[in-house]
Amino acid sequence: MESPIEVLDALILKRLRELKILELGVVTSVFPHSDSNDKDNYECNLMLLGEGEGVELRRVPIATQHIGLT
Repeated sequence: MESPIEVLDALILKRLRELKILELGVVTSVFPHSDSNDKDNYECNLMLLGEGEGVELRRVPIATQHIGLT
């Protein structure tokens, strides 16, 4: 028999897996900076979720707080 803590822990984990926070899509490809002299920035391809599901946006700019952060 499971303890009340184990049951509560399992319930919380289940609820957290169902929680979607600002989930716009899934990254399908990543394009890094090619050369230090180029004008290309970091970009990715993004497959949209929800109502736009099945639509892939190409070469979407990536914005982070600082280089190296995700």
